[in-house]
Amino acid sequence: MRARRNENCMLRQEMRQPAYTWTRYARVLGSSALCLAGLSLTLSAQDVVVSANVRAGGIDSLQRAQPGSRIHRSRAVALVSAPMAEVTAVVLDYQSYREFMPHFVASRVLSKRGHHALMYAEVSALGGMATLWVEMQLRMLEATTPTRIIRAKMMKGNLKAFEAEWQVTPFSTTHTFVAFELCADPNFRLPLADGLISDYNEKEARSSIMGLRRELSRRALGTAQLTSATK
Repeated sequence: MRARRNENCMLRQEMRQPAYTWTRYARVLGSSALCLAGLSLTLSAQDVVVSANVRAGGIDSLQRAQPGSRIHRSRAVALVSAPMAEVTAVVLDYQSYREFMPHFVASRVLSKRGHHALMYAEVSALGGMATLWVEMQLRMLEATTPTRIIRAKMMKGNLKAFEAEWQVTPFSTTHTFVAFELCADPNFRLPLADGLISDYNEKEARSSIMGLRRELSRRALGTAQLTSATK
């Protein structure tokens, strides 16, 4: 288990301990009211405490063991400059994932009912030398806290396993605390593949948040231009 770039000093110190858990991560964040639901860490808005790096606009990320998998589960967290309603709307716009999710070359919604959907996606891997495809179920979990959780799970595909999850929590009227978790196992038979794939997943988790930020900026710019044109 190891943390990577941009972790604050306290988090790095905690990560040196072998028995690292989400509960201890919660203590590092300073949250006193956390709800552990499956693999999710959900926060109430008043309990979100971010690192200096995140508050300055950076992204924190880490890995932890995923039960039953040789690949670590990666988690990236950040603040995005948009109200929660706008962030949630983008995350729930499954049809647009190919526009902002990293390395998506195709995505289409096969069926949808409310916030539940069945989606097909293709992702470029290994610098374009391989294409991974997955048919996944996406759903927003029933809200029991201010955090909104949108979970994706593979139904079939050419990966060994795939799970992803957005967690969206209000931080202020203009900012939202976002977490993205990913555990994808493409089952590549490569030397030292487990560690390389885990590191790649962590990079992709961070890239997913950067993609979300770009999409929010693009939509905000489009709205501003439309408003200006109608004046």
